[in-house]
Amino acid sequence: MKRFLYLLIPAALLVSTAAFAGEGGGYGACEQSAQTCINMIAANAGSRGWMGVDGDVDKETGFYMISEVAAHSPAAEAGFKAGNILTAVNGTAVNFNNEESAQAVMAQLVPDAKITFTVKNDYGKEKDIKVTLLEMPEAEVAKMLGKHLLHHVEVADGSSR
Repeated sequence: MKRFLYLLIPAALLVSTAAFAGEGGGYGACEQSAQTCINMIAANAGSRGWMGVDGDVDKETGFYMISEVAAHSPAAEAGFKAGNILTAVNGTAVNFNNEESAQAVMAQLVPDAKITFTVKNDYGKEKDIKVTLLEMPEAEVAKMLGKHLLHHVEVADGSSR
């Protein structure tokens, strides 16, 4: 299932939608009830920074791979591109397969934070991209919540949307 890291991470940076909702470790099937997820996402949305990227964590490397950059978002303005792979945050290598590493990143991702992300492009070249995080817009909270609730439906009926 595709994970969302809205840099609330979920975020992705990187928290997945499920991690944002309180899932242990952040990657895999959410074990919370749908109502618990709704409550947690609503309660935490204002305290998490947002830059406007969607993506997925590569299970082998633990890096966050950006698949979409929202138009007119801080990420788009900073120069993020679909296909970028996040390898470090503020100079510290990050592995989203490691709960401690992911939580350390998430603690830095608050509104108005100035963050330097090291990304690798499709050609393997690394560069630093600086971005100032915003509070997540209400429309993005609704979008994230809807996608996460679809995940609950997928888990309940064993399907993949």
